[in-house]
Amino acid sequence: MKFAFSWSLEEMRVWLEWGCLEERRAHWQNPWAFRWPENSGAAEKALTVLQRELSPPVWRSLLTACVAAALGRSWEEKARDLMVLVERFGTPSDLGLTMDWRAMRQAGWALVALPTVQGPKATILWALVGSIPGETTLQGPSWLWPMMDTQAQEALKRAHDIFLLKTSQAMIFLPLIPSAMPNRWIRGPSWALPAYLGAWEAHLNPSERRQSGHLVATGDIDRQGQILPVGSVKNKAKAAAKAGFFGLLCACGSQEASRSFDGLHLIDVRDVQAAEYIWEMEALGAAKASMKDLNRLRSPKELVSGLRSLDPRIRGWSGFAATYAQTVQKVLHDPHDAENFVDALEQLFSDASKDVGWLQTLLAPIDKRAVQQLAKTSYLASYRLAYLHWTVAMQRGDVEQARCWDHCCRNYSSKSLAVYPDGIYRIADRLNRRFIMEYHSLYRFEPDLPKWVTAIRDRLESLREAQAVDGLKPAMPSLGKLYGTIAQNYGFCGPAYLNDCVAAVSRAWDAFGGDKVPELANERLRQYHYLVCAYLDAGDVHKAHEALERYLGGPLQAVVPDCLSSYQHAALARFLAETGLVHSNYETWCRGKLDGTPTEHPWQLWLWNVGRWVSRKEEKAKAWRRGLELCAQLGVTARPMALLHAAWLFRENLESFTFLEGEVDRVFTDVKGSRLSERHFASLLAQPSWSSVLESVMREPTRWFPFTYR
Repeated sequence: MKFAFSWSLEEMRVWLEWGCLEERRAHWQNPWAFRWPENSGAAEKALTVLQRELSPPVWRSLLTACVAAALGRSWEEKARDLMVLVERFGTPSDLGLTMDWRAMRQAGWALVALPTVQGPKATILWALVGSIPGETTLQGPSWLWPMMDTQAQEALKRAHDIFLLKTSQAMIFLPLIPSAMPNRWIRGPSWALPAYLGAWEAHLNPSERRQSGHLVATGDIDRQGQILPVGSVKNKAKAAAKAGFFGLLCACGSQEASRSFDGLHLIDVRDVQAAEYIWEMEALGAAKASMKDLNRLRSPKELVSGLRSLDPRIRGWSGFAATYAQTVQKVLHDPHDAENFVDALEQLFSDASKDVGWLQTLLAPIDKRAVQQLAKTSYLASYRLAYLHWTVAMQRGDVEQARCWDHCCRNYSSKSLAVYPDGIYRIADRLNRRFIMEYHSLYRFEPDLPKWVTAIRDRLESLREAQAVDGLKPAMPSLGKLYGTIAQNYGFCGPAYLNDCVAAVSRAWDAFGGDKVPELANERLRQYHYLVCAYLDAGDVHKAHEALERYLGGPLQAVVPDCLSSYQHAALARFLAETGLVHSNYETWCRGKLDGTPTEHPWQLWLWNVGRWVSRKEEKAKAWRRGLELCAQLGVTARPMALLHAAWLFRENLESFTFLEGEVDRVFTDVKGSRLSERHFASLLAQPSWSSVLESVMREPTRWFPFTYR
């Protein structure tokens, strides 16, 4: 929004004393243009003068504007002070309302623009719109109803009834209009849609409020929640563009929606759910593109075909979870759609750029009951869904959830899976994940491989040998992944097994097709991460540097941080922390990332390493405190890593002893109350004090958090 003016209480008092207040009265109809009082005493003096000198209708108009600014912009720092001041100069009855100030403070509020036709032109008025839990009757000032014609009144009541039906809350509608207007001045049903959207915004949690001012709306709403077209859209669009809005929601048809008025676009919405969605998605550019996403969410066929294109930002919409879940259930009832849906999910899981949180969101409505039900019509798709759940739990370090889904996967017997063309590979992938879950995720680091791991490895090797043509073995991703896990196992066991780790990485590269299969390039690239960590643990900085540059695709100083994966960031941050190498460009990028770090593994380790090599104390503290938060949010595997952050906060004297003692106690509670290896942590658990625990972590971080765990 842009305004050619602003106004304040002190300013209105001065204009009153000059005898020119009439020239400014239209300005206070806009609560967004209100400037907060700099001095409460001066504001109180101004209100005293204005209340004494203004006529009752004009005073009511000004008081309403002040209330709208205070409640409609309640998240702003000075809003509460203004509300306290205003309450001393009147009551809600002075505004025409039957509620008291306490009830008004407890309601949710939003400011919404009202495109309104006045003669041959249109203008933008404003309304304070609220939502009241526990009420069922539309609330509005007593002076409003005579100003509205029958059509306007009925449309507003329909908007309220739809809102009440969806939220079990009543609407409060308080427009800011000129103080002396004739009866039936408000004509037609076009305020229904903006009033509804204002109430919708008001009932959402503060974090979900729009507050951007990019969009405006006009339209009627029928009893089924369909949006109906209204007149004078062109004039309203021009008025909205002049006021700084970017988009006008209305029922205009797809052809009209392509039109632009002075930079403002018409956005065609046909039902209140679509309007809510666009309203919450805020920016017009994203809103126009995201209409396709809404259609995907509401149509099983479109969801299946467009799942990979779905914008992860859509989960910010308040209706996402329910709408997506309903459509997914329909998808799973059709075996063909279910197979294609799982195909799309698996392709998303193979995309390293997708965050684990988004994948977890997509799987959320598919619980065990849904998976078991799907098995009756599509056995393999059912198994694949269970396996995807298992994968997400493992990636998040949530061992307990991983165990639940592992149990579910084991219900699909190897004999049943083996009849499928790729059954052996699915069995191998499951055993690979089981190896990670039962050993690495529990800090159980043993160089001797379990027999069932060596058995499936040897079986895959034999199969690959049998498939060789002219001496060339085909790429076998399942075998490559297994060798990657074996390389990690040796890496966790320490520098004594460096050669075994390097050999397993070499076999993984070969199983991924060497450099002859470009489709598996990312899988091959991932193996360099293991080499970086293994060489650093062994103290071979030169080879770690070589491996890191191969992993990042070029010299360290040439990397583009925004193009790196989370694991590449983790490897780079650790290398810089352990070598002391200066990388000013990356340090600048890291500073900007400390507040917005993703909540998934391995960012908690990235934060610990960044804290070790950034120069400023306040940034070190911020990185390690944020790391503590992430460790607590992630699964049980990540929670002991909080000791790294706590130890370095202790070392740099950046946190209170009471706080650090609490962190150590929390980690020990997690270790003792889970399946994590107490054998691995035995010496730490036996330490006589929390400080000696942190001192031990500082002395031997490699012992407690080897390889890729720091």
